[in-house]
Amino acid sequence: MYPYGLAENPFPSAPTPGDSDIVHLGGKRHKKAKSLVISCIKDMENKIQQEHGTTHFRLITVIQDVGSGKTHLALHLRSCSELSDKAMLSFTDLSQLLPRTINNFYRAMMKGFQKHQLDQLRHAILNHLRERAEQDGEKKCSKIFGYGFLDKLKGNGLEHKMRLVLENKISHNNKALNEVLAQRFSEVEIAMIQSIVGNKLGLNPPEVSSLEEMVSNVSALARLNLTFLGRITVFEIDEFDSDRQSMDLLKAMINLHLPSTLLLLVLTPLAYEEIRNSNASLYDRLEKANYRIDLAGSNTLDEICDIVLEYMTYGRSNNATDDSEQADLLRKIRILYDEFPDFRNIRSMVNVMYHAVEHAAENGSQTIDEKTLDQTIASIYPGLKLRENLMPVPISEFIKIAEESMSVEKIKSRVELAIRALLSCASDNGRATKAAILRKNGSRIDLAYDDFVGGKTGLECSIGEGNAGCVGIPVVQAPSDNRAKGSDKQVSNSSNENQEQSPTCVEIDRHKLVDLIYFSDKYNNNQVGKDDLERALALGESLNLY
Repeated sequence: MYPYGLAENPFPSAPTPGDSDIVHLGGKRHKKAKSLVISCIKDMENKIQQEHGTTHFRLITVIQDVGSGKTHLALHLRSCSELSDKAMLSFTDLSQLLPRTINNFYRAMMKGFQKHQLDQLRHAILNHLRERAEQDGEKKCSKIFGYGFLDKLKGNGLEHKMRLVLENKISHNNKALNEVLAQRFSEVEIAMIQSIVGNKLGLNPPEVSSLEEMVSNVSALARLNLTFLGRITVFEIDEFDSDRQSMDLLKAMINLHLPSTLLLLVLTPLAYEEIRNSNASLYDRLEKANYRIDLAGSNTLDEICDIVLEYMTYGRSNNATDDSEQADLLRKIRILYDEFPDFRNIRSMVNVMYHAVEHAAENGSQTIDEKTLDQTIASIYPGLKLRENLMPVPISEFIKIAEESMSVEKIKSRVELAIRALLSCASDNGRATKAAILRKNGSRIDLAYDDFVGGKTGLECSIGEGNAGCVGIPVVQAPSDNRAKGSDKQVSNSSNENQEQSPTCVEIDRHKLVDLIYFSDKYNNNQVGKDDLERALALGESLNLY
């Protein structure tokens, strides 16, 4: 059984989104980008209804680094319910298109339409022809379906013959179709209708021999989509780069102002800069795009958390999310994000979550706990270490201590005990520490440590015999403070100001804090090995304890 009451693992297992993954979209920036595209299409729809015969073309660029969710956004738009009756969307991934010939480009764009959309267009065209035959009595329209005297005797109507054509059980009459369409459509449009009615456009698009022919065909299809379905045509081109033929083709499409068409271009900042250096005229046109969607910030912690929760909500179906479990999960995500640059993008974090859910299910865990995360990262990122820690702290222990350190009440006694353990260990191994001096003078150690939530906390740690007091004092530190110089007034308000011996001031960053507590646990459980001992002594030295 999966954790959190999930019916299945909702996180994608592949590095690129599949059909089941694109149904949902998380992240405020991605949702805002989606709303912008929908708004653009609705605006085009309104303009077309108001200004009949006017060509309406829009260009949108989506620019950001790899792993920022650009492809997911583009594919999600194809499954977006808000656009199902407003747009015909084609998605083309240029990274899979080799060589980049005009013919290959064109065929990829035609195959980029979803089958059900082309089926809708095919049905709309055939239904239009059937209605003309029934209402106007056009015999040529009836011939398109092969409808004749025998069909009348059998009681089969035109709708029956149309259904046979749609089911590919009979073929339409090409010659009759040409004659019917000749007075209302251009030769290019007729050829396109023949391809659509013959069910060839998405499966085996006709070849084109020139850029002009390709652009002419694309324009014809856009007009047919508007005529028969009342829909805008959207061409999404992913992984666009500075390939010469690709740039020439794109510039031609922009210059022509394809009718009732939205061109959505997905590319990286590097590709955009390369276009700038190699084709100034195309770059100028891209700079003047109607909308320029920059997904900068899509890899921030807030965005990633929102995307993870979106998957979780989808996986739980109608079950309400437990607030405490959600908060616990988000705390762990934050720690992973803060400590591992490898996980500071959507793709990597989603990958971690997929494997963590699988491991939790195998372990029978109801949540993704520290052990599960440790197991997950060890299996999918072998060798990944906490780079700034002296001690070999397992990731599960790091997360556990990090969560504890967010509460002063939970951590302050552990810090004092850890300092005592480290001093004792050093003394046992022949190091002259400050513990003896502190005991003799009845003085103290003042600590300032990072608390994993962006603040700093001061602790007064007494070393005197029989005095185990430890007082937590919140401290507000400016980024430019001079706390490293040892002014105890920066870290605590001591009532023992008349001591002859000044207190020892120790500055502990969050990594050393974890090292300190991890060592203390091992020391108190008699689990300190030779390697641990050498690291611990180095830790004490870095903390100026001897």
